[in-house]
Amino acid sequence: MAYPKTLFFFIAIFLIAPKVFSQECGYVYVTPNGASSGVAGTKTNPANLAYGLILTDNINNIVRLGAGTYNFSSEFNMISDITLEGGFDASTWIKSNATPSVFHRDAGNVLSNPSRIIAVYCYGISNFKLMDITINMDDAQGNGISTYGIYLNGCSNYTISRCIINAGDAADGYQGLQGAQGITGDAGGPGESGSEQGDCCRQPGLSGSGSFFGSNAGGDGGLGAKRPLFDVDTIFGLCYSANFRTEDGYAGYPGLGMGGSSGGIGGIGVCELVEYVAGQCAAVTSNHGAPGATGNTGYNGLHGVQAYGTYSIGFYFPSTGSLGTQGTHGGGGGGGGGGGAKGCEPIILNPQTCDTIFWSWGTGGGGGGGGEGGQGGFPGLGGDGGGGSFCIFSWSNGMNGKIRDCYLSPGQAGSGAFGGTGGDGGLGGLGGFGGTTGANFLDSTRSCNTGEGGNGGEGGVGGIGGEGGDGSIGVSLQIYEDTAGYPMLVSNAYNSFEPVIFVSFSGCSNNNIIFNTTAIGNIDWMFGFGANPGGSNNAIDTIQYDSGAQGPRTITLIVDGVPYSFANYITLNTDFSPPEIIASDTIICNGDAMTLSSTGIAASYSWSIPGGSVTTSSVQNPGAIIFNTPGTYQISLTSTSCCGTSYTEQEIEVISSVNVDLGPDTSVCFTDILPTLNAGNPGASYAWTLDGSPIGNNAPTLQASTPGTYAVTVSYGSCSNSDEIEFSVYTSLPVDLGGDTAICIYDTFPILDAGLNNMNYNWMLDGNPIGTNTKTLQTTIPGTYSVSVTSSTGCFGIDSLTLAISEPTVELGSNKSICDNEPYPILDAGNPGSSYSWFLDGLPIGGNTQTLLTSAGGTYSVFLVNQYGCIAGDSIDLAVFSSLIGAVTVPSPVYVGALATFTDNSSPGPISWSWNFGDGSNNDTIQNTTHIYTTAGIYPVFLVVGNTLCYDTVTTTIEVLNDCNTLGLSSSFTPVPDTIDLAGLGIASFLNTSVNAISYVWDFGDGSAPSTLKDPNHTYMDTGFYAVTLTSYNYNCTDSITYNIVVINSTTLPPVDTSDTTTGFDNLSNLLFNLNVYPNPNDGLFIMEANLQKHKQYTIEIINLLGQPIMTEKTFNSEKYFREVVINNTMKGLYYIRIQSDEKTIIRKIVTY
Repeated sequence: MAYPKTLFFFIAIFLIAPKVFSQECGYVYVTPNGASSGVAGTKTNPANLAYGLILTDNINNIVRLGAGTYNFSSEFNMISDITLEGGFDASTWIKSNATPSVFHRDAGNVLSNPSRIIAVYCYGISNFKLMDITINMDDAQGNGISTYGIYLNGCSNYTISRCIINAGDAADGYQGLQGAQGITGDAGGPGESGSEQGDCCRQPGLSGSGSFFGSNAGGDGGLGAKRPLFDVDTIFGLCYSANFRTEDGYAGYPGLGMGGSSGGIGGIGVCELVEYVAGQCAAVTSNHGAPGATGNTGYNGLHGVQAYGTYSIGFYFPSTGSLGTQGTHGGGGGGGGGGGAKGCEPIILNPQTCDTIFWSWGTGGGGGGGGEGGQGGFPGLGGDGGGGSFCIFSWSNGMNGKIRDCYLSPGQAGSGAFGGTGGDGGLGGLGGFGGTTGANFLDSTRSCNTGEGGNGGEGGVGGIGGEGGDGSIGVSLQIYEDTAGYPMLVSNAYNSFEPVIFVSFSGCSNNNIIFNTTAIGNIDWMFGFGANPGGSNNAIDTIQYDSGAQGPRTITLIVDGVPYSFANYITLNTDFSPPEIIASDTIICNGDAMTLSSTGIAASYSWSIPGGSVTTSSVQNPGAIIFNTPGTYQISLTSTSCCGTSYTEQEIEVISSVNVDLGPDTSVCFTDILPTLNAGNPGASYAWTLDGSPIGNNAPTLQASTPGTYAVTVSYGSCSNSDEIEFSVYTSLPVDLGGDTAICIYDTFPILDAGLNNMNYNWMLDGNPIGTNTKTLQTTIPGTYSVSVTSSTGCFGIDSLTLAISEPTVELGSNKSICDNEPYPILDAGNPGSSYSWFLDGLPIGGNTQTLLTSAGGTYSVFLVNQYGCIAGDSIDLAVFSSLIGAVTVPSPVYVGALATFTDNSSPGPISWSWNFGDGSNNDTIQNTTHIYTTAGIYPVFLVVGNTLCYDTVTTTIEVLNDCNTLGLSSSFTPVPDTIDLAGLGIASFLNTSVNAISYVWDFGDGSAPSTLKDPNHTYMDTGFYAVTLTSYNYNCTDSITYNIVVINSTTLPPVDTSDTTTGFDNLSNLLFNLNVYPNPNDGLFIMEANLQKHKQYTIEIINLLGQPIMTEKTFNSEKYFREVVINNTMKGLYYIRIQSDEKTIIRKIVTY
């Protein structure tokens, strides 16, 4: 019988140019130079990108970008609810990673606040995807401009997949401007000239000041000296001048400000006695006022601080460095000193009237004013910050943002510019000139016989302004996410060395997708969820994705073991089910009608119906078709849609009669599964009966339920036929193996027989399968045998028997050898309840017992018969040897490190020895041996001797002594402290420093029990001297040492003469003598030195802590006392030194250790 078959295949849409629709399967197709109006956005007439976005809607929401470069002079504004997918060849619309779609953003149209260039701008949008797009940005040109590859602000539910983003370099900041130079200070005024003869013109020059706010004025010049005066006296009634003198000029005033300088000192007066006859000027340098000092230069301003960029209101903001500070103003110059006045010249008076006839004295010139200090230079401006370069910038975004397998290459960060240099300080004002008379016959610019005013000092130069701070250094980041928004899910398996692949797909499920790669090697594709097939090892292969598998798919290509992931590389946006033929019947009777229709919706239909009353049709559902001629016919349907062209077939069989065969009559055992009757003829109508009564339903099969006659009538329309079958049930099969049995080990094993022929046999031994599917079984071992027998109809029977095997065994053991001083062994034949016969060297011995006590050497044997009549036996040889007596000689005495000799005296002669010396060393196996012990003590010595059969063990001891002369045992200890204070609980600690000791005994000298600790503590109860003895032991060697310690009670002081209120331990004030003790502390050797008063007697004592003098001496009429003292080692501790006269007492503490 022929059966229908359905075939589907699709002609890929990139092979056949389909009819042009406005959009195709939800896709809008764009190219860099596509159409900007009209019917566009299709494969044959793609739109440009701007127009393509206009063509999108909630159905046509995927924009396929043809390969090429899309140039932008401003940011591309992404919109919600669409997908931009790049990498398509515009001639074939096959996607490949070798044909990139490139968004090129030039450096124009820079946005401000902050300055920035954005390639793709996503603001407040959601539900969008950017896939397989390359974004190239030109380097920014300008001041601190940042570059943003993809800018995301307030976005959610988006995916950026397999995008290559080269963000371009950010721009460096501009350098800060240089600060302005400070203003030059005002010059000081000139002083008046002074007068060679007269009292005018001595005013100083004024200081320069007021050129700018906060300036440091110079000092005013010093006033010139006034004209000196003289006295008039008379002698004999005649007038004469007397008391000739001069006047000094005044010092100039200091300049103002921190850097103001001092004024010049005034010149001293000129004393000239011979002007009438002088041939040179009288004024010298000291008569002139000193010039004022130049003002100090102002301090330079502080540099500004480098700035750091910030993130705010959705952008990266470069920051400008802070201003420097202005330089401080220069100090004012000091005023010049005033000149000294001219005097001392003879004066002519009228002797009668005392009127002045000639008086040539004059005034000094005024000092010049000091110049004003220059203004401090102004600070440089801070440098501008460098821009940042961001591949992806995320700000305040919502949930479900994903970045998958993108290659992100940010440009270089913009450099922060240097701050501007500070302006130079203003020059100081010039000092004013000191006044001069110009009466110098040698130099008309100078004064000759009176002091000139000193020039004013020049004002100080202003400090240089501080440099501006450097601008912030830009950043270069692949991804920036602010902390306020939801974090994006970022994963990256992009490999820049990925092989080239090509994918031709319509975006429809159940549609052919062709994958191709140029890679060479071992190829392994994995196509992801819903793919059929799920993988391939071919460089080129065709697959389909199942219905219900819409959305993006990640493809993995493994080449020679290296995986390359192509994330979200294809998108299935149309759940396409190709139209399928629905035939009401696939088998019909000739002359009958059947109905044809199809599933799904297509753009066009083309039916081919050979043999039908209608042979072609162009509608979706052709309806009823009549077939008049028997045969097999192939009906086909070709349909078209945006997913391509679909083709499917359906086989129709036209018959003239029905063939029905239920098979022969059958029977089964009641335990068998009831048979299922099959009438065949799929698609027919069925009527079942049991013993003439209807049963079952309209199905091709029926499971029998009870014995009887089953019949069926099968119909295809007007064609029908019937058949019937007899069905019966019977019980289990009779199987009999016979009764249980037993045999001896030497008997022949029986053959078991199941008794029924032509069955299936399953033999078991102790529950485990055995043998083959045969009627009989040769037994081989004892156990429970069973057989289950199954007939060809499935009937079943089973039986079993137990076969016992009696196999007695006797095991007397292996042959034995004993020494004659050992107990003789007892032999045991085992097998209780048997009959026993014992023999020695072939002769009967003993009785019918299970065991036998041996008494001599020889061959023993036994035979037994068990209750089953089975026989067993065994024999053993017993050899008896003479015993061995061990003996050993050990040396005495033996010393550590010396060679000790050990001698074997065993008999009769042994042939093996094993010495153990008891000190953990290895055993020795020679007869007479030597050994060196390394530690003193008593050791057990063992010798095991043998002659291969008999052995004996000798045990003795040996004492090993130390050689005390060479051992180096030494006792020593240190008391801590060596002077014990009962007020401090009276506890002494002893630090044991003995050498080569292993045990210790301490005697603390106070009658208490000794201690065996290494480093004991001990509590004393009374004051006094105590001899502490340490005895150290090392086995047979000992050594002892004794130290004296002092026990005091610091609450009880030693007797001190307190009759003089100035006496005290360390009170030396107002004493007429003194005492020095050095060194202190000391090791028992020290110097006492004192300055004494002559004609007095002194007593010098050294007193221990018990108040007992250990040294006393007196001295008289000595001004100097000197004594070197040695205290014995056993008397170390604290002592008081007292020196006493009839008036005074001095006490010193001293410590010896």
